Amino acid sequence: MKISDNFVCGLVFLLLFGFSFQYLSLLVKVPFSLIFVPYRQVNMFESKSAVLKKNSDFFKGQKYVGYISDVEPDKVFLQSDSIFNFFSAQYAIVPSVLVNDIDEKYTIGIFYKKDFNKKNLKLVKKLDERTYIFEEAK
Repeated sequence: MKISDNFVCGLVFLLLFGFSFQYLSLLVKVPFSLIFVPYRQVNMFESKSAVLKKNSDFFKGQKYVGYISDVEPDKVFLQSDSIFNFFSAQYAIVPSVLVNDIDEKYTIGIFYKKDFNKKNLKLVKKLDERTYIFEEAK
């Protein structure tokens, strides 16, 4: 029994059409969202690092910049929000390297729960309700 070429072509066409019909909504949503949704405002990583990028002049010429948060220093890399904050801050201050201590000239502080009160750091600038730049107190 021989299967005709027209039947095979029709079957392949129906399978391709059925497969693409399943993803038809994506074919409409993706271009629409790229045109009408401001991607940089939606991207969490970009929006979290934007406030530090605007103030990156503080860190020019600094090889290392400190980091402090309301998470204990030895647990910064154990909690997903804390890891995200650390690496978004690192992304914002490139080419400086962010280190998880406060022994550098400048320190970035990201706090959610409590106010900052350390004797060996001086507040230089409050960037938003949770992000601060500190300078080592002399």
